[in-house]
Amino acid sequence: MNILFKSLVLSFYRQRTGFFFVVLLLAFGIMSSREHLALAALIMGNFLALGITGLLWAAYMGMAGGYCITLLHQKNYQFVRETYLLPAHVRWRLWLEVSAGLSAPVLTYGAFILVTGLQQRAFVACTLLTAILLLLLTGTAFLLERRTRIPLDSFGAVSRKAVLALPFRRKASWPLWTLEWLFRERGISLLLTKTMTFVLLAGVLPYYTPDTYDLRFPAFLFLVLSLLHIGLCRELFYWEHTVWSWQRSLPHSLLQRYSRLLLVLALLLLPEIFLTLRYGNLSATEILQLSLFSLSLVACYYTTLLVANPPLEAISGRLFAAFVAITFIILYHTPLSLAAVSLLVTSGLLFRKYPLPE
Repeated sequence: MNILFKSLVLSFYRQRTGFFFVVLLLAFGIMSSREHLALAALIMGNFLALGITGLLWAAYMGMAGGYCITLLHQKNYQFVRETYLLPAHVRWRLWLEVSAGLSAPVLTYGAFILVTGLQQRAFVACTLLTAILLLLLTGTAFLLERRTRIPLDSFGAVSRKAVLALPFRRKASWPLWTLEWLFRERGISLLLTKTMTFVLLAGVLPYYTPDTYDLRFPAFLFLVLSLLHIGLCRELFYWEHTVWSWQRSLPHSLLQRYSRLLLVLALLLLPEIFLTLRYGNLSATEILQLSLFSLSLVACYYTTLLVANPPLEAISGRLFAAFVAITFIILYHTPLSLAAVSLLVTSGLLFRKYPLPE
């Protein structure tokens, strides 16, 4: 099961990271919790809306199933096709688990709608919704299981020609290359990080009111968000100093490299700023302070990797100590702008002293 999950499910989410990133922005950036509840109530109270929802979910499962079938066309996925040698009940269990992994977003949102329907006592709609989910789950499993029985030679040649092509030449830009590498090669890490930060922002920021709390409340929240981006910082470090190590020979000054690093980190934190505008009852000055504070935290952590890059497990104690220290700085009413500037200056000095990893 682990081999099938990595080969098909994780590969699907990795290749469709951009799609899920847009879905997360729509789910948490455009729609609020009240709108999600209203949508669930509409689906449970209107059979036409329930049918449209089923069609949309079927289109998603068709996209996921089509991607897996495309992989089965390839000769290097011949080992997946050997599952037809297994007993029928084992084979069906494996493909049902793969189908459940592919349909995890549909099952999660379907469970949310189902709970809303049970609260409204819409038992007929709940029964239909459950039938739709089971049909999509078993239908995808049946399609994949059936495809493994067809000999590889029976498939036609798979065209690798892109359906859509950009009408213009791609710009040679290091920040864009970096973000593209994150989407393509580290899509799962990016998707999980953004999911956690989006859920945290959407769940906590609506409770912030200036009359009840001061700026320390969102400042602590952004401290946690920056801590969640540690994994992506390490991926960026790996990209710049291992994958793209030949960039050291380019005629770029330290100031250009540091500015480029800050630009990439700022673009990485941009979705969180968008959600803060959506949910937070904050002024433009306060959002600017929080943005600089979060940027300075991730920049400071990135530059410490230039000094030493031990495994994350080995520095968990140091990270916890830094987290506690910055928490006390926030609690004692230290201006966020002063803390952000101090951290940026520290990261800049470290970047100047250690331009290359030790």
